[in-house]
Amino acid sequence: MMKMFTTAKKSLINVFCLITVLLVTCSPEAAGTNLTGLRFSNSSSQIIKELSNRQKLNPAESFLLAETYYNEGDYKKALFNYAGAAFINREPGDLKLYAQPIHSYLGRSFFRSDYFDAASFRIASIFYKYKEYDYVVKFCDYVSKDDPALFFEAVKQAMAAYSQLEEYSQALEYSEKIDTVVYNNDFHKIIQIQRASLYSKTMDYGMAKDLYLSVIKDNSFSWHAHTSAMQLSSLFTSNQITLTDEDRAIIVPPLVDSKKIKEAEEVVATSSDSFEIDYSRMLIHLHRKQTSKAREIRQKYQKQKPLYARMLLGEADFLWSGNRAGAVQLYRQLIELNQESEREFARVCRYLYQRKRSQAFDYLRRYRLKYPDTKNSQQFEWYQARLQILDGNLNAALPLLKSIVSDKTHQYYGNGACWLYHYYRVNDTKMALSYFKQAVTYSPDSWYVWILADQLKNNYNVQKLNDQFATAIAEKDYESAHFAHFMLYLLQKDGVLKDQRLATLKSAFLYPHTDLDDYLTTPHESIFVGLLSTYFDAGFSDGISSLLHYMDETEENRKLKYLMLSRLGEIYSHSHYAFLGTIRLLREFEIGEDITLLDDSLVKRLFPRPYSEIVAAVSKKYPSVLPHQIYSVMKSESAFRHDAVSFVGASGLMQVMPATGRGIANSLKLKEYDLRDPRVSILFGFYYMNWLSGLYNGEFDQMLGGYNAGPGNMNKWRKRFDVTDKIPFAEQVPFDETRFYMFKTQKYFIQYNTVYGVTNE
Repeated sequence: MMKMFTTAKKSLINVFCLITVLLVTCSPEAAGTNLTGLRFSNSSSQIIKELSNRQKLNPAESFLLAETYYNEGDYKKALFNYAGAAFINREPGDLKLYAQPIHSYLGRSFFRSDYFDAASFRIASIFYKYKEYDYVVKFCDYVSKDDPALFFEAVKQAMAAYSQLEEYSQALEYSEKIDTVVYNNDFHKIIQIQRASLYSKTMDYGMAKDLYLSVIKDNSFSWHAHTSAMQLSSLFTSNQITLTDEDRAIIVPPLVDSKKIKEAEEVVATSSDSFEIDYSRMLIHLHRKQTSKAREIRQKYQKQKPLYARMLLGEADFLWSGNRAGAVQLYRQLIELNQESEREFARVCRYLYQRKRSQAFDYLRRYRLKYPDTKNSQQFEWYQARLQILDGNLNAALPLLKSIVSDKTHQYYGNGACWLYHYYRVNDTKMALSYFKQAVTYSPDSWYVWILADQLKNNYNVQKLNDQFATAIAEKDYESAHFAHFMLYLLQKDGVLKDQRLATLKSAFLYPHTDLDDYLTTPHESIFVGLLSTYFDAGFSDGISSLLHYMDETEENRKLKYLMLSRLGEIYSHSHYAFLGTIRLLREFEIGEDITLLDDSLVKRLFPRPYSEIVAAVSKKYPSVLPHQIYSVMKSESAFRHDAVSFVGASGLMQVMPATGRGIANSLKLKEYDLRDPRVSILFGFYYMNWLSGLYNGEFDQMLGGYNAGPGNMNKWRKRFDVTDKIPFAEQVPFDETRFYMFKTQKYFIQYNTVYGVTNE
């Protein structure tokens, strides 16, 4: 009976998968789920208040309420609601919240909901906290293999429970369930570490050692390797295992990388003086800041060029994270010895370029001669041109700029063509406009192109462009058709008309992204589609994250993952996921944000307007700041993730720094606030942008520079550089991060106005 039910369930899920992909505009609320506004960005108290007052909850609503109680640590209420989420049209009633009655309840032959597996796993997790380890395994047994990521978590949980019961053989046997279901390499490494730990507890130290070593060999700088190296170190110092010199050389790098220097010293203390051990000792000395001892070891190999080069590389890589100048000095020695790899040469080039060192141009040139077919080679060609532009020598940059635009697939085509426009615009207008046309046609997602096109748009007439488009279509003139299409979109700001022209381009076989188009219009039948839809419906963030991580393993699954993130993010009002899925899907097809060449539904996922009611309300208080400016900053800062926190502590949608937030709160007389609250972040963002607008007379590019680098830096740059032309001004900003930020956010603002029309509302 149960086997028949499982087969029927899978068939239903597959049908649902197909329907979900084809009918992506269907609202989840139509199916009876009423969680609008509660799923992803509301506080626990708001979710509990709303859902606990409803008389009857469906499984998705029960699961969200259970998750909220679980995250708040109220496990009894969580248990009750997980039980409520497990079945269709069944409520737990007066179910006693103990392991045995809940286990019996889940074992009944009711119609299981789509949340049965996730609810069973969460119930197992709660009883693990209550130390009911026998029942933890029983609850984990209820979790099916339909979701391999959730099944993986259940197997881990059961293994941990068996380990607590000291039933290690059973734990190892249980772990074998993973091997035929889970194909994600990262998940397998985690299981290998757990298995190695269990073998240690059964005193099979040889098996433990082999498993730990295999994890390290896969990637010696991953957290899995750090954990495995520490475990091996512990087994070695307690005399449970012996280590060959080869073993020691494998273990030391991850120990050193995780700053376990004492343990690394113990591993090599009794070993021989082979090269591998000397290399390990050198790393230890470097971390002990015993530079002279490290270099003394290195000098032993000075006459053995390949070994000496490896020593140099080891020291340089160590220095790279804290002393880049020292690292570059060693990388340059490797280059002169002809013993570097492309990575080291590229690091030297970037370091010298970013610091405007006099040797930068020569190293960039040498790199391109040696590694001409790499992606870095295109970037470094632009770097060479830009260095000469910054020196005020546009004539010298001309050959490089022309070389860039000789390749229509060049990743810096837009940069090169726009600067050629600037070169010719005074003395040869026709040539300048020709380069502008090429820039628009072959690099329609470039920052430079959008800013320049916005500056030049008033020179073009809609009727003439429509005529040019029609003529170009008839003559199969790709360049003229795409240029007219781009400029019409920029001028008309009409997504419907844009999509009509797109259809014309496709029918005339002048559309460049047919692979993406085919993928988007093909139904994709996969169990992952149904699972993600189910998890989105209940706002099950952990389930979504775990499944997305699992799907990273293959290109086919990655594409499907990003497609579903794009679509489900839009359906369930999760703007971050909608944006992230869309932009990553485009990257899978090697496409930029070519909004002129994308269907309007995709464009609006790239340029959403979340929290529109909050933005509209606050904008009335600060009329000098436009809503689309706020959305542009929001997109650059957090990609619409309300709980984003940067490594320096900037928080929320607008990534407000804590100190800035305190100052704004004082000005607004707010005693309590949370920068991750969308209402607070948007209010503070408006306030700060309004202040910057007053400081810089509403010049958006300068406001952006002040927002990113601080007003002090922007004030210095305004004194040093001519601010009248936005592209040359931004180009001269010395901070890479700020320069990129100014370019891309100006582009976003122009694009928001193009997608939705210029509005103050």
